[in-house]
Amino acid sequence: MASKNLPGEQLAASAYNEPKIKPDALGAALIGVNLALVAICVTIIGLRIWIKFWMFRSCKVWGADHLLAILGFVGVSNPGNSYSG
Repeated sequence: MASKNLPGEQLAASAYNEPKIKPDALGAALIGVNLALVAICVTIIGLRIWIKFWMFRSCKVWGADHLLAILGFVGVSNPGNSYSG
């Protein structure tokens, strides 16, 4: 690699001279990945609730792990949670 021996200023100048990356259609790809992951999570949490309530027909098998899974899913999937500042 030829840039190994370059001073910092020359390395920075060569980096700024590189062509810019055009983010074409990356937003759509990101939305698609997010929707797929949300669908998987909804399916898993929904199956978990369905199995515990309707198949066992008892709340006795409902443990803290199930409650924490649902609370974590609701907390993460809440649209009001914005970490962008």
